[in-house]
Order: sequence, then structure tokens, then C-alpha cells
Amino acid sequence: MDERGMRGIRRRSRGRGIVFGVLGAGFLMSCGVTIKERETPTPEPEPVTTPTPEVDDFTPGFDTSILVEPTVLNFGSVELSTSKTMTVGYFNTGDTVYDVKYVELYSPIPYFAVAEISEQQLLPGDDLQIDVTFRPAQTGTFGATLNLVTEQGGVPWVTLAGIGVPASGDDDSPTPEESPTPGP
Repeated sequence: MDERGMRGIRRRSRGRGIVFGVLGAGFLMSCGVTIKERETPTPEPEPVTTPTPEVDDFTPGFDTSILVEPTVLNFGSVELSTSKTMTVGYFNTGDTVYDVKYVELYSPIPYFAVAEISEQQLLPGDDLQIDVTFRPAQTGTFGATLNLVTEQGGVPWVTLAGIGVPASGDDDSPTPEESPTPGP
């Protein structure tokens, strides 16, 4: 617009908005424009990278052709100085011949025991039964892990759990002393 066209324009400020009005032919035309303050853009956060943990070669990949029954041996409550024996079975349902080396028992306490086994082969269709005994020497909850070690690897582990409880005849309360019977 040139200077002549500007004569009929008035500017009024209302807060942050500005209203322009144009006078002409006996009426007022107006339009409103709101001017906002310029927002400062928020910087995008830097992506957080979490290092991927290294995996040992020891991470077990269980072979599905070995069926373990049961996968958990829960001995329940066993009285101190007594024992309970349970059996875990390993069944070869696949085509691989497994060369069994030994049985490992991972436990921080000596209350679980397994019989040693000799090196042998677990042929397709065969099974191997292993007896596990829990004999607690103190009260509390105990656990361990049983692993059948084969040359081929990949045999599922078995979780062992048991609770040592006082023997039913054990009573920690003091024995009352007999009082002498008063004489005549």
C-alpha cells in the first residue's frame, strides 16, 4: 500500500493483539491479528544408549529332545536329622546319543545329595533315573540346582527345594521341674 492508502488505516493495540481498522464509505472494517511471542524450541534429548551385556558362552541352550520329569523337586518340610529321597527322570526323545559324564549339584549347603553315576550313554528312547536326597541339619528353606552333564550339553537343569523343620519330638520349651511334695 502506498502512503495514500494508509490514510484510512488506524492501528489500535489491545494487549498482545493489534487490531487494524479501515475507514471507508461510512463504515468501519476491521480484522484482528494476534501476535504471539516466539517460542524457543526445546532441544531434542540425546538418545540414551544402553550397552548390551556380553553373554558368556556358558549360557545354556536346552535341547528339547531331553525330557526332564519333574523339572522341580520340592521336598517340602523335612524334619531335622531325617531325609527324604525323590527321583528325577531324564528321557531321550530324540535321535541323538548322549554321552553322560556325571551329575553336578550346585548348592551352597551340603543338605542335598545325589548318587554318583558312571559314564554311560543315554540312547534314543532310553531314560535315566537319578535319586536326590534332602537331609537338613538346620531349620530353614534351602535350594539347589541339579545338572546332568553330557558331552553334547544342553540338558535342562532341575531346581531343588526343601525346608528343614524341627523334629516333632523336639520341643524347645524348658522341662518343668517337679516340686517336692510337702510332708506331714
